[in-house]
Amino acid sequence: MWPKVLAVASKFQGKPIAFIAVNSGTPRGSVASYLRKNRVTWPTIVDADRSFETRCGVPKVSLQDILRVMIVTPDGKMTLVNPGDLQGAVERALVGAKWNIDPADISKTLQPSWAAVEFGNYSAAATSLKRYLKSRKSEDKTAAQTLQTYVEKQLEEQLELAATALKGERNWDAYKAYSSVQLAFRGFEIPADVAQNIKTLRKDDAVKLELAAMKRLRAASRSVSLAKTHRSRSRREIAAADRR
Repeated sequence: MWPKVLAVASKFQGKPIAFIAVNSGTPRGSVASYLRKNRVTWPTIVDADRSFETRCGVPKVSLQDILRVMIVTPDGKMTLVNPGDLQGAVERALVGAKWNIDPADISKTLQPSWAAVEFGNYSAAATSLKRYLKSRKSEDKTAAQTLQTYVEKQLEEQLELAATALKGERNWDAYKAYSSVQLAFRGFEIPADVAQNIKTLRKDDAVKLELAAMKRLRAASRSVSLAKTHRSRSRREIAAADRR
């Protein structure tokens, strides 16, 4: 399966699209081993408890129906497509698609930072941008400034959304927004009131209830994952006993 999938993806190298793998129902260690064996270098989501699969509305993946393909557009819309026509699905997804920042305008040195910024992994680019903003090479400095300006714009927009939620007394939404800013833009200059707002909102009763619910959900997910791992080990032990 993977050789064909990777061959199709390689045809679109450099195009404004990212290929991400998702594994459902398998422990992280097994997934890592499988990816190495099949030389899959895509970013990969390990969905051991199938919660991601469920939230995305993907029909259950099984050995009888092993491949699902979903197109996710920048507005968050998800569409299941025919896995037998991956190339056609990608071509349709690319209609009207474009980069936020044209990679042609970014120096070769800053290309890894560009990739991080382009796909929203801002914190991964923070150290590099700080360094190259002081570069003596004009092409690297200019590229760093372009990326820095883009990140600052995204930060400003996220702060505005958080402030609007706070003003509207939607405290849980405000808490999530400020927490997201603190995490996503780690390494960049974040206004001091972000941390203060998070601290204050954490004391709000509604926020406390939501955080407690999230904690219980994570605990339940871990319990389910551990139970599945235990059953899997038990089956392997029984099989080994049968072979003996």
